[in-house]
Amino acid sequence: MAGTLAAAPFQATLEPDGEGSHWLQVPRTLPERAGANAGDTVALEITPVAVEPEPTVPPDLRKALAANPAAKADHVRSSSAVE
Repeated sequence: MAGTLAAAPFQATLEPDGEGSHWLQVPRTLPERAGANAGDTVALEITPVAVEPEPTVPPDLRKALAANPAAKADHVRSSSAVE
């Protein structure tokens, strides 16, 4: 999805949380770019994008999942990031 936080633009992926809901992780640099500090009230606007980018599974996680079929099955059920 695309959006703005206090008028600072960003793109992020909405991820399933495995509990029937989702979470949104914004870029770590976004609050600073938006001039926002912990505890501030800011405007957040989000909108879907035409094509959602697929998240990349880090190599160490991919290796750990390959070594543990039960963990991989849980990962597949709770995430779109499957390689």
